[in-house]
Amino acid sequence: MIQEALLTWRYIDTESNLIMPWYAKSCLEWLKQQDLKSWHVFEYGAGYSTIWWRLNSGLTKSIEHNDSWAKAMGAESHPDQENYVKSTKAGEFYDCIIVDGEWREECVVFARNYVKHGGYLIFDNYGQPEFTPVEIIDALLQGWEKQVFRQYNHTNWSTAVFKRP
Repeated sequence: MIQEALLTWRYIDTESNLIMPWYAKSCLEWLKQQDLKSWHVFEYGAGYSTIWWRLNSGLTKSIEHNDSWAKAMGAESHPDQENYVKSTKAGEFYDCIIVDGEWREECVVFARNYVKHGGYLIFDNYGQPEFTPVEIIDALLQGWEKQVFRQYNHTNWSTAVFKRP
């Protein structure tokens, strides 16, 4: 079950009492329907989502560009773009890769090759003007099934989930 938190547009997972990832609520509802315990997850951009993913998935690896925030969240720190973007390693494939940090377009270009077939790439803030335009993300993930989850009380906030064929 999902409950509103006392933080703007944030939700609590009532099963764990943890703050949920800062994605659109409809995406959180979709996630709660998935069998996450078997998922191997890679996350660009660490935060409260990192803690939630670690509790709810089989394996979570998180990368953060801000060193002090990375330490606070127990994530790897890569303040330079190249090492941050290329943090996934050859031979590592994930059920889900989340792009919710720095250098988003570059992360999608690199990470799309490390999502398992039938796995997901979650792109938060999809369509928000200050982030990579949707036309670019859609072109990079052409042929992937796309589902866009909109936040009901926020006019331009969406979380997109792309499923690799």
